[in-house]
Amino acid sequence: MISLELLNGEISFKFQYTSQLTSNVRRI
Repeated sequence: MISLELLNGEISFKFQYTSQLTSNVRRI
């Protein structure tokens, strides 16, 4: 069973990664 803390960390990491990608795309 995946711990909730680990799941939240993964989601926040993916959210930061995607937001960084979108910001990079907007710059171009």
